[in-house]
Amino acid sequence: MPARTVGSLVLLDLTVHAWDLARATGSPFEPAPAVVAELAKVCEEMAPMGRRMNVFGEAVVPPTDASAFEHLLAATGRDLRI
Repeated sequence: MPARTVGSLVLLDLTVHAWDLARATGSPFEPAPAVVAELAKVCEEMAPMGRRMNVFGEAVVPPTDASAFEHLLAATGRDLRI
């Protein structure tokens, strides 16, 4: 894979797991919108492979008023309602 793709996947992993940790501890976490926009592109491209490798869960439907970041989280299989 190109270095940019690998770097983007690392950033995606860190961003999503930072949200996991923030949620578990009741802390706020909101990444920069520019980061979310770039990661959404990477996620869309890599999600099918991520699911085959059991790295991503199945996508869930985000709430109708979901932010771009919440859409990204839902694409990785995180259920925002839990």
